[in-house]
Amino acid sequence: MSAVMIKSFTIEGFRKFESITFDGLGKINLFLGNNNAGKTTILEAIYAFTCGDNIQQLVSTSVQRHAGTYNVYSFMEKLVNVFNDRDFLPLRFSLSATMDDDSNKKIVHELHPEQIFADLEPTLMGSFGSNQSNEIWERNYPKYLGEWAIRYKSHDHDYTKRIKMPYPLRPRYLKEINPDMVYEQPMIRARFVDVVTHRNREENFKIYSFLKREKKGKNMAEFVAELSRSFVDIAGIDCIPYPDGEMGPISFMTQNDGMLPIYSFGEGMQRWYNILGGMIVYQDSIHCIEEVDATFHPQAQKQLASNLVRYAEKYNNQLFLTSHSQEFVDNLLETVYGNEEEVTEDHIRVITLWHNPKLNKVQVRVLTGKEAYDMRDDFQMELR
Repeated sequence: MSAVMIKSFTIEGFRKFESITFDGLGKINLFLGNNNAGKTTILEAIYAFTCGDNIQQLVSTSVQRHAGTYNVYSFMEKLVNVFNDRDFLPLRFSLSATMDDDSNKKIVHELHPEQIFADLEPTLMGSFGSNQSNEIWERNYPKYLGEWAIRYKSHDHDYTKRIKMPYPLRPRYLKEINPDMVYEQPMIRARFVDVVTHRNREENFKIYSFLKREKKGKNMAEFVAELSRSFVDIAGIDCIPYPDGEMGPISFMTQNDGMLPIYSFGEGMQRWYNILGGMIVYQDSIHCIEEVDATFHPQAQKQLASNLVRYAEKYNNQLFLTSHSQEFVDNLLETVYGNEEEVTEDHIRVITLWHNPKLNKVQVRVLTGKEAYDMRDDFQMELR
């Protein structure tokens, strides 16, 4: 896996975007825009790009995220809706990037669906239906939804992998169908954080374990010190087993109330732990963080913005963030440009999306952090 970051990024045929390009990306990229402008879709596309040929991770995060219980048709519907053009077969989207070492990488995804799709998309499949009932499919795992072809192109590679897609898309079925293929290795190490990731118990344990074990606990001590700057009552983080030996929840040690489980605190503190702790665990990585300011009090936003900037630099992480909050934008810009020190290298990009009704397409404005700061400082220009 590479620690090289993305300098420009192009989406073609993914969800609502027929074609869109973002040039001049920085270490911290903040996407702004109205609801349904496509901000989350951009994060999903970037994450899908980092997955490379890890089809299971791509589908579970960029396609089926929080899907819950579904049958074969709801699964197929979500799958089909990833593709912008659904009039021709095979269904196709592509993601390409120029990296900061000037290398170019492109991944083309194609779905060649099986006839069961005719029940859902008879016009697309040129059929009135497959007459294959959902009950039959559920009794006979693994059955194929189709073939997913992934073509990877770079300056020194050009290859295609073809994966038979079973339903449900579970590792053991993938292994049965494609025993020689490895799905665990992404192209670039990356993490997707949405507004409920902080409730993931396993992920929170992973963060705790890393902070406690690495550098003899030094990471944990530094992290607690950062946490206490915004949440002054916090004195430590621990994980204490229950009397029966089962592992208890991650807990915060407070000045007055002793040890309290993480879920007894507000959403803001839980997200803080998850976002910033994750930046330490997933170093040399790309972090896609949805609604980064959600659940944070304005005062906590200032410290969060400061730590995001510092952690991105310290742990060599590239951030792709979305927000609706002008207040968070101001806090982020003030953190970097609000003092008298001259900024020698501008790592921040503020990217505004808006739908042009005349052209019926999403248009993009990219500002450097300094340009955005000056526009806010001089003219109070609305950046969203």
